[in-house]
Amino acid sequence: MKIRERIVFFCVKVPARSGHNSLKSKSCRKKNVLTERRLKEIQEEYDALTVQNENLKDINRSLKELSQSEKDKKVLAQKSNSYLRKEISDLRTNLKQCVDSDFLLESSSHEICNNSIKQMKLLLDEKEQQINELQEEAIEKKKIDTRNANGCFTDNVRLCVMELAALEVATEKVSKVIQCVSSHLHNYSLKNDELPNSTTVQTIVDEGHFIAKTYIAEKLDESSTWGLSRDGTTRKKKKILDTTVTLDDGKVISLGFTQVSRETASAITDVTKSHLKELSKAHEAVSSSQSNLEDINISEEFIVNSLEKLAFTMSDRAANEKLADKLLTEWRENMLLRCRSETEVSSVKHFHCMAHVLLGFHRYVVDEIKSVEKENFRK
Repeated sequence: MKIRERIVFFCVKVPARSGHNSLKSKSCRKKNVLTERRLKEIQEEYDALTVQNENLKDINRSLKELSQSEKDKKVLAQKSNSYLRKEISDLRTNLKQCVDSDFLLESSSHEICNNSIKQMKLLLDEKEQQINELQEEAIEKKKIDTRNANGCFTDNVRLCVMELAALEVATEKVSKVIQCVSSHLHNYSLKNDELPNSTTVQTIVDEGHFIAKTYIAEKLDESSTWGLSRDGTTRKKKKILDTTVTLDDGKVISLGFTQVSRETASAITDVTKSHLKELSKAHEAVSSSQSNLEDINISEEFIVNSLEKLAFTMSDRAANEKLADKLLTEWRENMLLRCRSETEVSSVKHFHCMAHVLLGFHRYVVDEIKSVEKENFRK
């Protein structure tokens, strides 16, 4: 279900009608029919998967009940084993006390004790054998399936790999981390061939990257307005640009970090264009798989729609950031005037952070306050 929440199909936007019986109108109606037919097929597939999911939940519930029953049997056998061991220990203790006290037992009493001990040992061996069998059955039922019937890794394994990669676990260590957690927390050792190797892990991480970009493109396409935030920093003498988007519902989504050689206005604008083009490619890949329409440039349409809904930008007060805002505005106006019939383009609000200014004030104000305090103290 997590993958379904992240991958949502898109519907191609149909241009406005120019006439009821025009060729363009007929083409639009045909496209709408194809889209509705595809949506109906997707709904049927979703209903079938829902029924299958409920069946799997029932099977899982039955297995849990059976496992709990076997655990209860195991606990009962362990209690019986402990009781028999205590009985044997008491008999041996009593026998030793009798020998130490030089108390002569009758031959019949010796035979009874020996027979009792033999019976207890036989019963103890039988119970231990039952415990071993129950443990083997529990291990078989506790087996974790990491692959589907077709040999591919399950969705749970893929999601685990994606989340570990998001936590900055190296690709060659992802499988080892899964083995460690499974061994210590679930008492089950996964073999190497049951988990993906480093190459497969990287492939799954790439799939997760595509899923994330598709999810962001979907949310951006559904939003009525959105905002763009940029922030530059330096890590280990490397310039890094962080780009995030703010949706109309207030959610903030990061587009990732981009390394640049120089943090110039043109470089910042190129990074913004690159992010939008990457999102448009992901949107185009999903949209083209759902539609048979090939005469519409979905990628360019997505960029134009996104630029049209851009409401504000947020950055610091550096001169390169202000110039980048100007370059972004020029690019946006050129795209909208070229692809839209409107003669006027709505303006974008450019906001700049005051944190650096306040920090600069703080640096000088603190020194002045200290000097004033010293003069007052002398007086």
